[in-house]
Amino acid sequence: MLLKQFIVFISIVTSFTFALTSNPTVLGYEKGAICGPISQRKGKGYIKVDGSKLPQDFKLPTLIFHYTDLLNFTNLPNVEKYFDDYAKHEISDSLFDENNSKFNLKVASDFKIDDAKLYNGYTDANKNVEYIVYDTGIYCVYIGKLEDKKIHVPVVFKNSYGNLTYIEYTVYSQMKYVIVLATGLFIYLLNYILKFKVGRDFKDLDSVSVISKAVIFLVLLPFILVNSYIWIGAFLENNFFDSSKDAMLMNLAKQGAQFLSIAFNTYTICILLLFSMGYGVIYYHNGNSHRYRLFPHQTFVRIVGFFVTNLVVIYIYLLLLNGAKSDTPFLTGFEQLEPPSSGSAILNLFAGLTGLFSITWFILIVYFYFRTKKTISLFPPDPNDEDSTQRVVLAFKRSIFIILVLPIIVMFIAGFIIASKVVSGITDSLPDFPSGDTANYDSVIQILALEKSMQVAVSPMLLSNWIYFFAAVIGLFFIWIKDNNGLIIDRNVDDPIENADVSQFNISDED
Repeated sequence: MLLKQFIVFISIVTSFTFALTSNPTVLGYEKGAICGPISQRKGKGYIKVDGSKLPQDFKLPTLIFHYTDLLNFTNLPNVEKYFDDYAKHEISDSLFDENNSKFNLKVASDFKIDDAKLYNGYTDANKNVEYIVYDTGIYCVYIGKLEDKKIHVPVVFKNSYGNLTYIEYTVYSQMKYVIVLATGLFIYLLNYILKFKVGRDFKDLDSVSVISKAVIFLVLLPFILVNSYIWIGAFLENNFFDSSKDAMLMNLAKQGAQFLSIAFNTYTICILLLFSMGYGVIYYHNGNSHRYRLFPHQTFVRIVGFFVTNLVVIYIYLLLLNGAKSDTPFLTGFEQLEPPSSGSAILNLFAGLTGLFSITWFILIVYFYFRTKKTISLFPPDPNDEDSTQRVVLAFKRSIFIILVLPIIVMFIAGFIIASKVVSGITDSLPDFPSGDTANYDSVIQILALEKSMQVAVSPMLLSNWIYFFAAVIGLFFIWIKDNNGLIIDRNVDDPIENADVSQFNISDED
């Protein structure tokens, strides 16, 4: 109970801190460019530049274009250069057509401007620009010079389905089906154990094995609750909060969902470690058993402490990451998951610690799997029932295969599909290599790779995660729940010899 309260507390504190440093899509005196993904499905996707805060009779040159079209203009800087030069107030006046209040674009000889795919005009206090997007991709907005530091120009990236970015919407659209499927699976498993193992009065819940209850109540139920929270937050953002608004409560919920999701993944790994150590297989923590042994209290405390420390490290890392200066401050719609190249030493330290924790969890799970398998053979739960021991050993081996090997297989297949699609997409859209300056070309290729990855990689990556999760739960159902394998608690047992501490199971490497 205390641990759950701690997780909720950390989530709330993290969310509040992150919400104070939100990054709305607003241009101004030192920020003259911004790019973001737009997905055109059913409906109307658009980019809106709001000039309502501009002075009267002032026309602000505004350019909106699909970034991969950059190479069709000979005098237009790439977004990195334009963003930096604008912040330094070093934008050349020759880039603007002052008479017509627009950008003075010089077009490549073999290119003809399509007004449907580009907006080159102005924004003023009486005219908001609303550029309709016809093709999915990453679009950029450049604005002309501003003389007043207090002026802000909100830019709204509105997808055809709402306010979420493409990646967020892909998660959101799949998650509703995942929640329904997980809820249906939870109801089925709960009904199964009530009907065949417990009885509807819940009086014989101890007759259900520890692993069966853990899969249903400690993994599947929290999975449903966490993802429901994330989905509700995404629903509200998609329908009521656009990218230009600095909505504190929305940012609070959104960043809370991010931390809660990571915390749940860490929590699941912690449960897997306990399982690999034999918890629910040959050891138990609370109650009594005829043949199984108590899980050592000190070891359990250490694991919980390791888990809590991991959460604290993740909290600090996300806090530092959110406050760090991005390598691409002109790009919105993509979460920053890695430290920027200019990140502080302490940020890099906590990034390294976060990765170290992940590696350590994996090593511990593998190590204790082999120790537990050895323990089962040396100290069988029921020495007089060889078949029972063999069933436990076989179930344990199959479970570890699902936990450790299956995700590698799923990720390998998904990675192969994603890589082939991304490479194919980039190859088909690759522009001709320029004969002169390659800075713009390199910039376009980077954005193009990001654009194609966004379009073809996100969905398979998510699907592979969902497939693995449900395959694992269903696999564990057939291994443990269906036949109710594993440890079963009997609270009427009071045998100090049979319930001896598990420290007697310590095995040396020579055994």
